[in-house]
Parts: sequence; structure tokens; C-alpha cells
Amino acid sequence: MWSSLPRPTLRKSKQMANEGIWRQVKDWVVHDPSLYNDEQNLRWCWLRSCEWGEWPLFIGQLIAPLLFLTFPWWYVTVALVVLTWGWIFIRYKFVSIMLVGLGPFVIILKWPVSIGIGIYFIVSRRYLLGVVSALWPVITLVLMSLTPTTQIGVIQTALMSKLGYEKKM
Repeated sequence: MWSSLPRPTLRKSKQMANEGIWRQVKDWVVHDPSLYNDEQNLRWCWLRSCEWGEWPLFIGQLIAPLLFLTFPWWYVTVALVVLTWGWIFIRYKFVSIMLVGLGPFVIILKWPVSIGIGIYFIVSRRYLLGVVSALWPVITLVLMSLTPTTQIGVIQTALMSKLGYEKKM
């Protein structure tokens, strides 16, 4: 179904050691399709497509508990839902490999950040905010059900094209 274009050769680890730290961070964030087989790249694109379809709420899993420190939780919640509804006009027209590469960071950090902020609020005797913060990733799943569905295949095709694949007809 997908054919790969010629891929760049892998860089030597010695070269990577000589490059700057920002280049190494970019290499870690940006998916390098030459390091994976076609099936793994297809799966990576599928996972990132699921996240991209609801991007504001998805990123909000990590950022919202931090915003609760400054803004009322219901303002943040309403803003994220409104942004996600606005996102439906953008998500198929624009796809960024760099931004979707942040997805795994959100997945890894969302629970430690949410629980940490929740503990902070509970210690500060703001119990409701502590519970909302600690359970924010679960609340986000409920909020995602209030937004329009996503055509994952359309986004996946765009990501595969960005990685250098061509769709066979």
C-alpha cells in the first residue's frame, strides 16, 4: 500500500556526539523514518494521527494542570474545548512532524504532572482543584467525547507523505 522513497543513510553515532545539544534534541523529537521499517512508520503515523485530530485537548493533558495554578479550572476547560472545536478547521490542512513528535512526551509526562499538581493543591487545602488536577487526563477523555470525530486515515496519509512515502493506488 505504501512505497518508501530512497532513505538517507544512518548517521554515525560519532557524528551525533560532535553535534550540538539542540540538534540531538531535534533528532529525538523529530521521527526519523530511516531508523524504522515501513510497518513501524505506519504505526507511528497512526498513533500521532489519533493525537493530532484532538491536538488542543491532547496537549492540554500536560499543560492544563499547570494553567490551573494561574487560571480557574473551568476557564481552562472551556478554552480547551473551544480550541479543539476550532481545530477541526485546521487539522486536515496542516500537519507538522515536529509538533506530532511531541506526542510521546505528553504521554510520558501527563500523569506525573497531573498528580504532582494535584498533590500541590491538596496540600494547599484546595481539594476540588487537587482532584480535578490529579484526574485531568481522565477528564480530558470525557471532553474528547464532546468533540467531532476525526478521520484518522486522512491525517495518517498526510504524515506518511511528510515522512517521504507515496501511496500506491
